[in-house]
Parts: sequence; structure tokens; C-alpha cells
Amino acid sequence: MEYLMEHPQTWDASAIYQTPLCERHDDDVYVTQVGLYANLIMAVLKGVCGFMLKSKTMMADSIHSTTDLLSDIMALVTVKWSLRPATPQFPYGYGKIESLGALGMSATLLLGGTTMGYRSLCGLAARLLPASLFHAPKQVSVRMGNFDRPSFADETMSSMLVLGLSLTTVAIKEWLYRETRRIARERKSVVLASNAIHHRIDSLTEIVIIAVVLGVRVMQDTAWLDLVGGLCISLMAVQPAAELSISALYELADRSIGNEMRESISDLVREVLGEPAYKGAIDVASLTCIKSGRLLIVDVGITVPGHWLVEDMTYLEQKIRIRVETGIKSMCNIRFHMVSAVNS
Repeated sequence: MEYLMEHPQTWDASAIYQTPLCERHDDDVYVTQVGLYANLIMAVLKGVCGFMLKSKTMMADSIHSTTDLLSDIMALVTVKWSLRPATPQFPYGYGKIESLGALGMSATLLLGGTTMGYRSLCGLAARLLPASLFHAPKQVSVRMGNFDRPSFADETMSSMLVLGLSLTTVAIKEWLYRETRRIARERKSVVLASNAIHHRIDSLTEIVIIAVVLGVRVMQDTAWLDLVGGLCISLMAVQPAAELSISALYELADRSIGNEMRESISDLVREVLGEPAYKGAIDVASLTCIKSGRLLIVDVGITVPGHWLVEDMTYLEQKIRIRVETGIKSMCNIRFHMVSAVNS
């Protein structure tokens, strides 16, 4: 005889969003909003300074900060939408929205990093190889993040102002990177991890600007610094962006979670089943786990004695649920399938 328990605690995914763990999701929105406001302020400051100094480089940096706003808006909308309570139409919540947003952001990073690396290689090849072997455009631009930055030929700006804005941007972006990465690891959020990588790339981009501005003081030709810096940033961006894209695709395809997490959940379930009251009487028949955004959907099949009542199985479910959610510190939607040992 198979009992498929269908009561609110088991099947109402909206109950998952009422747990103390989920009450801390405001950190997700907060750090994303801080990044959005920071990019807005930096875009305005760099735009005004670039206009006043007639600096193409500063104007390009301003436009780059403006395009970063789109990434932050995408992350903010994704996070807020994915944390909405479950509905009858979406009984498991909106976790897949987060997976879709993560795929879009990581794919953008991957495309930008690849383009940046390609243009940097073209620029270096044009400088190092004979003209007869390589024909490149006379002016090469490097893809920094999501915007084409022109080479640093125009050095009419105030170096101190550029350094001040760049150092401020590095400090803000590094803080955003570390804070967003911390929250992403706590929440196991791919979209926040993608946004964290984006902040790190922006920080490294500003470091390249600083290196070029300082290099102008000691050498005449600093265009190669821009190209080498773009290539290094590209190499650092492509790998994590590809990994995050693959991870998001796996989530959308409902691939099972890693063996390590699955074994952790299995051990927590068996801890409950190993208690004196249950030892030897019940066992885990099956265990499957998939990820939907930051929500883990866990199906547990348990073999129970044939004489057990519904109340006995309900009490066991509650104990397992509390143990698993406390042990893995993640939002879980745990579904139970109780199978009588008489018919198993």
C-alpha cells in the first residue's frame, strides 16, 4: 500500500517562503540595489567630467557604467521575481526565473569576455606582427565589460581626476564583488554569482585605466598596456562566465544536484531514521534532488512498517523536514513518498 502524503506542509511550496531562512532574502535585494545606485552615480560623475574635460575615454567609461545599470536591473528584477511566493499556477515557486536571469547575465559576460580577448589579440598582433602578415584596423579598441573603450590616445584629461574616480570605482566594485559573492554563496544563487563576477571585471577594468594613466608619465606609448590588460581581463572573465552559464543551463534542464549535496541530504535523512524509535523499522527507498533557482526540490521515498498510521508518517515527515532544512541551510521543498514494507 502506497501513501502519497498531500497536506499543506508537504505540498504547499509557498510555506517554504515563510521560514526564518527566507526572511533574510532582503540582503539579495539590498546589495543589488547598492550596485545599481553606485553605477548610476559613477555614470553621472564620469559623464560630467568627461564632458567638461572633453575626454573621450572618460565619456566611454561613463557609457560603460550606464550599460552596467542594465545588468543590475536584470539582476534586481530576477531576484525579486524569483522570491515571490508560490501560486496554484506555479506550485514550486519562481526559482526558474532566477535560472533564466543567471543564464542571460553569464552569457553576456561570456560574450563580452570573448570579444574583449579577440580584439585585444588583434591589437597585439597588429603591433607585433609585420604588416604584410596581418592587416588590422588602424585604430583598435578593446572590449571592456559591455562597451568598446578606445585606446588611450587622448590624454588631455586631468590625471588626478581620472585616478580619483578610477580608485573610487575600484573600491566600490571590490566591495560589491565580495559582498555579492558572499550572499550568492549563502543563498546558492547563480544570478548573484554572475553579478559578482561582473563587479570584479569592472574593478579590473578600472585598474587597467589606472595603469595606463600612470604609464603615460614614464613612457610614450601606453596603448599596449590597454591591450594586454584587456586580454588578461578576458582570460579571467571567460572561465567563470562559462561555468555559470553551464550551471544555469543544468538548472533549467532539471539536472540532479551534485553528489556531495545529495549525500549530505541522504545522511541527514538517515540520521532521523537511525534514532532508536525507528532503527531497523524504516529505510530510504529513493532520493532525488533538483535545483530551481535557490530552492531545492527533494523527493524522498521511505519504506515504513505496514501497521503505521497516517499520523505516524506525518510526524516522521516533520522531523526529517526540520533536520534537512536546518542541516543544509537552504530553502527546501521536500516531498515524501511513504511505501508500506508489506508491499515493497
